[in-house]
Amino acid sequence: MLRRALMYASLVLVSGSAFFLLRNLAWSNRLEEDFSASYACCTQQTSALFHARFWSGFFLAAKFGIAGCAGLAFSLRSRTACKLGIWTLSVGAGLSVCCFPMIHSGWFGAASFTLAAVVFCSGLLILVVASVRLAWDKFHRNRNTA
Repeated sequence: MLRRALMYASLVLVSGSAFFLLRNLAWSNRLEEDFSASYACCTQQTSALFHARFWSGFFLAAKFGIAGCAGLAFSLRSRTACKLGIWTLSVGAGLSVCCFPMIHSGWFGAASFTLAAVVFCSGLLILVVASVRLAWDKFHRNRNTA
């Protein structure tokens, strides 16, 4: 019962984080297109406050997403979590390769590369936790049979 509750809470964290990160990614694309005309009147302090608010929200959502992935790694079966970790790690690597040319292209490039890094780190975390759990189970299973 506790494992199922942890799994659902983790899924809520991951899906909420994904929604917020993708919303900020779309917002960064809009800002990049609209930045010169609409924000030319802003002072440097206003721009710095907006920049801090945008990235702090982005990184907070990323932390919640990584915490949700850690919860999934603990709540799923070891083999299922390993498969999920490999899949998420490969998606993160693919996103990183796709987003690498855009890294210096403004708001959208920075946000998309950061999103790719978050997905990669989440997959790595899931894979490490699931591998440790799988090795622990195998060690104890072999130890008990000998």
